[in-house]
Parts: sequence; C-alpha cells; structure tokens
Amino acid sequence: MISDRLDLLKRKNAGLRLLPELKRKLSVALRIDSAQLSFFSLEQSDEIRERIARSFPPRNELERHPGDYPFVSKRVRSTAASKLMLPIEEGDVLLVFPEADKVGILPLSGTILNARWSDLLDAEPDGCVLVNLACSEKFVIEKGDDESGSEDSLRLAAWGNEWAAVLGALNPV
Repeated sequence: MISDRLDLLKRKNAGLRLLPELKRKLSVALRIDSAQLSFFSLEQSDEIRERIARSFPPRNELERHPGDYPFVSKRVRSTAASKLMLPIEEGDVLLVFPEADKVGILPLSGTILNARWSDLLDAEPDGCVLVNLACSEKFVIEKGDDESGSEDSLRLAAWGNEWAAVLGALNPV
C-alpha cells in the first residue's frame, strides 16, 4: 500500500510538470480556453484506464487473429481522413494521451473533437486513444510514415460496431 501511494505521488508530481504545457498545446489546437480542460484525477483516470483495458481485446491479438469482435485497423492518407467524423453527436468522449498515467484522462466534447481532431493530432503527434463514455467504442489515431517515407499517413484502429464501421469506410493507403 505504501509503495502504491508513493507511486501515485511520483506520478502526480511528474504530471504537475507536464500538465501546463499539455494544456497550452491543447488549448491552441482545440481553440478553447485552457481553463475548460479539466482532466480527471489520477485515481479516477487509473480506474477508467483499467476499465478500458478490460473492455477491449488487445490490438495485436485482433490483428493476428481476427474474430467476431468488431475491429478495424488500417493506414490511410491524412487527406483521405480529413473529413473523418466519429459518430459522436453530443456528449463527451474520453481522450487518453500517452502521458495519461501522469496527467489523467481528459473528457472532451465530441463536437469539439470532430471539428478539431486534425489540429489535436498536430499538437499531440504521438496520437491518442478516444473512448466513448460507455467504454463500448474505442479509436486509436497516430501519425505515421507510409511505405514511401511520407509522413502523410495516419495509423488508425477502431473497436466497437459504430466506430469500426466509420473506419472501415475509409480507403487504405
């Protein structure tokens, strides 16, 4: 228990150093005031990340052994995905950044996400994971080089019926 608490405090301390710059970048990319970016606490985020891990089969397993689970993974040109719209009409989506174990998870309006996802990816080139609040749909988006060495491609993966269908409709590189 003491080591768990110490680990949490170390992660919180690291997050305090990372969060101001992350909020600044996100504020510019999403065109909203950084005060509107309210990350969940690390304790809440840890619970949500654990729930996400339990809700979705691992990507590498699904890519090797596709089964009945609704999953799509592909590489597309950035321009082909310029009109990418997840079927999020209202409400929030959870954004999980690579540094979520230190800064927490960010709930964000689906409307803002759909309008600014490309700018978000420019601000966070390592990509992010998007999950609906019910943890029934998941989307991973990352910048990536295509076979020609061009950085004009995206690596995308979607879990769940609705979001996998959207990705399935995009033409691969």
